Amino acid sequence: MDLAAKTVETFPLGPVPKDDADKRAEAPLDPAKTKWRPGTGLEVKSADGRYSLQFGLFGQLQAPIIHAPGKDTTVDLTFRRARIILGGNIFSPHLLYKIQLTASPVELGWKNGAIGRSPILDFYFTFDRLRDATFVVGQYKVPYNHQRMLRVTGMQLVDRSSANNEFTMDRDIGLDIRSKDVGGLGKLRYYAGVFLGEGYEWHQAGDFGLTYMGRVEALP
Repeated sequence: MDLAAKTVETFPLGPVPKDDADKRAEAPLDPAKTKWRPGTGLEVKSADGRYSLQFGLFGQLQAPIIHAPGKDTTVDLTFRRARIILGGNIFSPHLLYKIQLTASPVELGWKNGAIGRSPILDFYFTFDRLRDATFVVGQYKVPYNHQRMLRVTGMQLVDRSSANNEFTMDRDIGLDIRSKDVGGLGKLRYYAGVFLGEGYEWHQAGDFGLTYMGRVEALP
């Protein structure tokens, strides 16, 4: 193959090979696949299924009341969570992406009028063509403790436990290989990955230490 002969034209979403007509072709939308899905948001899909976009908003108000003997009772109201969520697939039904941004002062680490954390919570890609070997890469939750991996909207209580806050590994940049249904039996899951080990501090200088994790779940 003559690599020198392969030209590349730059588009807003990145370089696309000039001789790859399929990737350069427009993908008409399918009106029947444009709909509102409860719990997901607005979903738009191309007629051939190679592209899709889901757009959703999520907010959670919190009003803590603190009362101590001999002291005034205090009441606060804040956005515990306020998020914009984008997701879907690109080029193939098996190449998925998810982007989750936050505007919540709590999640942004707002203190003394300054933001202490990036608004990017999640930004990752998933390749799920193989059921027993799905690849995930980007910034997302380290699949460590069970409660942290659950969506906050899918829990039985309104928030995670205090113990979770102490032991969680939260989000980090890395990659892993996983399967949520080994063998298609519905009895076994596994995760194995490597991460930078910096968590939300990925934008600051750190050492060369990485985080390695492995997890196995049995579902009797």
